[in-house]
Amino acid sequence: MPHDQNFLEALTESLNRALTRESELTVNPVVKEFFLNLAEDWQFLEPFQKSHRSEDLAYCLAKGGLMKLPDIRGMFENTISLNTMQAGEKAKVIPAKAEAQLDARLLPGQDPSSFRGKVNRQPGNTDRGNQPLSGNFLTHRHAGLPDPPGPLRSTIRRPR
Repeated sequence: MPHDQNFLEALTESLNRALTRESELTVNPVVKEFFLNLAEDWQFLEPFQKSHRSEDLAYCLAKGGLMKLPDIRGMFENTISLNTMQAGEKAKVIPAKAEAQLDARLLPGQDPSSFRGKVNRQPGNTDRGNQPLSGNFLTHRHAGLPDPPGPLRSTIRRPR
């Protein structure tokens, strides 16, 4: 008989909130310099090149469709990806527990505890008695950032 204590359903709902959350964009100084260097060749970045404002960079990248690319968006926000889920022991038995493994990549300077708190405070985490995501960061690492004058720039540079 169905009941409201299905841990797999609760976990799925919590994970959906965590993975689809709106997150704030952060423009790291290294990323800013990287895109300022690219602006010499990418004309759509001209408003950002003139103003040097982070808001203009985000606008130019969004307008150009680049913020939809995970590799670009990951330069500006902490990311979470679901790696594994496990629940239940056999069919027709409501699972007594459910587990998931997530990979979180944080921008430089971000605090893992603060990030976890923001995820747990998502709207809906206390609806219907849902528990916030719990567990431990086994490890945490910060996302790598490209070196502005490095080989990546010459690889993606527009041909003249």
